[in-house]
Amino acid sequence: MKEKNTAKRLFSVLWIYLLCAALTAILIPLPQKEAGGELWRQYEARLDTPAAQERVMTIEDSDSALLLRLQLIESARRDLIFSTFDLRADESGQDVMSALCAAAERGVQVRMIVDGLNGFLHLQGDATLRALAASENVEVRFYDPVDLLRPWKLNYRLHDKYLIADGERYILGGRNTSDLFLGSYQEKRNIDRDVLVVSNGSENSSVRQLAAYFESVWSQPENRTIKGRASEKTGALHERYELLRENCPAAFADADWEEMTMPVARVSLLHNSPRAENKSPELWDTLCRLMEQGDDVLLQTPYLICNRAMYGDLAHLAGERQVRILTNAVETGANPSGCADYLIEKRTILSCGLDVYEAVSDQSLHTKTVLIGNDLSVVGSFNADMRSAYLDTELMLVIESESFNDVLRQAEAPYIARSRLVLHDGKAGLKIRRLHIGGQAPLKAGAQTLFQTFDLLGRAVGGNDDLLVGIVQGVEGVEELLLRGLLAGDELDIVHQQKVCHAVLHAEVLGAAGADGGDQLVGELLAGDIHDDEVGVGALDLGLDGREQMGL
Repeated sequence: MKEKNTAKRLFSVLWIYLLCAALTAILIPLPQKEAGGELWRQYEARLDTPAAQERVMTIEDSDSALLLRLQLIESARRDLIFSTFDLRADESGQDVMSALCAAAERGVQVRMIVDGLNGFLHLQGDATLRALAASENVEVRFYDPVDLLRPWKLNYRLHDKYLIADGERYILGGRNTSDLFLGSYQEKRNIDRDVLVVSNGSENSSVRQLAAYFESVWSQPENRTIKGRASEKTGALHERYELLRENCPAAFADADWEEMTMPVARVSLLHNSPRAENKSPELWDTLCRLMEQGDDVLLQTPYLICNRAMYGDLAHLAGERQVRILTNAVETGANPSGCADYLIEKRTILSCGLDVYEAVSDQSLHTKTVLIGNDLSVVGSFNADMRSAYLDTELMLVIESESFNDVLRQAEAPYIARSRLVLHDGKAGLKIRRLHIGGQAPLKAGAQTLFQTFDLLGRAVGGNDDLLVGIVQGVEGVEELLLRGLLAGDELDIVHQQKVCHAVLHAEVLGAAGADGGDQLVGELLAGDIHDDEVGVGALDLGLDGREQMGL
């Protein structure tokens, strides 16, 4: 009897803890700060200083992304700084860790920081990471690791992805360090983008800005240093490095950084606060101010998940310029909850005056890019969603160059050409050099969100690189989710994702249709019912000439 009572008490305590943890995880991140314009003022002040001499290159494919990371590590002679949201000890992850280990053994100081939640889920006790951390000249930290006494901290994630060599060269973008993003070790890979920046390292250079930002992240009080442990994996790292040298000699050849890059007028770094706390949306505010500088904006984002304030910003932008969104089509997106949210909010998105390209591809788009006019390009880790605006650390590079902007527009052209175009006037059709062709019936969007109370409960959960910390969806009255995935979206099978998406869509849309009898779900929302005349030849809408339409 005593044992049974003890078990009941323990169960009650556990239940109370889980309830309190869930409530604090939901309620504490809810208050949304307003931007004060501080980041924008910093950016403007930087424009008044002489620009550093910097050169850039876009990295569009996963093989080049891995090769250039290995080249960058091999080129280091003094120090390496490596930050990532998600590191896996898979094939490409071991390639990177073996190269870092070899660099440390030749005297390079290596500092690596990984998001603490991903570290907990994928690297806790991992022998390969411990072996790397045991190497002389290597220090590894987890950013804001899991703390059961502070469950609300689970919401504040390190979403940065960059690698700096010798304070002169770096790669920054949207790719995590795993086979889903690097190399060709697996068939299923995401489409993403990084930028290689080669700098003179002067005081006003972007590499100096990035190094200073890293120091602020590195010194956060919540971080935990990972203790190294030598094991048989130490020898395995050495063996893998030797195999890399044998099988991938290009990664160890001297790189001509100047030859592979192009000069640009200026590169500037934008970032959220490095602290693990509710954030003022300074980065989103600055991106909006930048978009105001052009008469044409192309925003590429894996998903679009906004609150009222963000939708208001987009509507304001679209009121005076053409704003186009390139995002995943429902049937190809790797974020099931994001798919559902897009359909639920589609009418709201279109009512903002946005034209949406729904990319149809056998790979999910994970790219985060903003092209503004013909001379501004912004690339990095920021998703057009509430997590990136209010909760996570994020980085974006602002690159001033007509030539680089043109290169990115050519790179986008094939994806736009394979996209369905949904116009903000509520019609699906084609735009050819801004001439509207087609005569489809007005789009009748899926039902509106039933409950808008908790705007910040980050509706999309389960993205490619995002982790769900708390699940509130399924509780009637709360359809938005706090984080992006309790399941690592990297591991979801594409076919399974489509089935999940469709199941959610039927439940959400049909249920809401009952509440709003005038709304219907039209065929273009589901993969099997897309009409041929709704597939847009979107490259023509870019205003490109024949040469540019071929892409790169």
